[in-house]
Amino acid sequence: MAENLEPGTLVLLKDTNGFEIVLGGRKKTWKISQHKEVPELFDVEKKEDGKAAYEFVVFYSSLDVKNLYELYLNFLIDPEKMIRKLFGEYVKVDKIVVIRKDGADFGKDFERIDQRKIRINMWPSKTFLRNSCNEYVSQLNVQLLEKIKDSLAKVENVVKVYDWKHYCGAEPRYWDIEIKNDNSIEFKGGVVWKAVIKYNIMYTDGCVSKELLKRVIDEALGQAATLNCKRE
Repeated sequence: MAENLEPGTLVLLKDTNGFEIVLGGRKKTWKISQHKEVPELFDVEKKEDGKAAYEFVVFYSSLDVKNLYELYLNFLIDPEKMIRKLFGEYVKVDKIVVIRKDGADFGKDFERIDQRKIRINMWPSKTFLRNSCNEYVSQLNVQLLEKIKDSLAKVENVVKVYDWKHYCGAEPRYWDIEIKNDNSIEFKGGVVWKAVIKYNIMYTDGCVSKELLKRVIDEALGQAATLNCKRE
């Protein structure tokens, strides 16, 4: 498969017990799966030219994740960082492709964790919920929201971008959050409110603060837990 992919294309091939990592232009792949006997461990198998090269086991805690699902989510959000940490290799990833095999359901809401965009309504009205509840709640991906909140907590520096400056006024009702191809996180509130998190730096228009974004994420997490409508 790797030989047929463009360099920079990463494929995550999921099955019932884990996922395989295939990077275009390379002859090696990595298979990650849950350890059969120890819940705290996962197995890694490296293949070169389709043949097993070596295997090893890793504690989830060593990568600051709790289970296979969280590990997959980390690869989905920042594959370059995870490949560097786990395999010691520096790679460039321009595109991610997810391929699912039947029964690939080892995490809750597994089919939705390749989601990269979330829209948050800070004050959903009864009319809004009556007309759009299922659609709205179904895209409030808790795991992705928690990952975004974690990235927000790791911000060490806040930089105001002069070109984004505008009159602040009332806080927006709607927020759109997107994980970009370079794994930065973009926040857009209303028409002009804007912030971007890249690594441990938050770039802001001067109106958006860490505290405001934390309130936005916490509101979305609260809605995901309490809004009573059927998820599609």
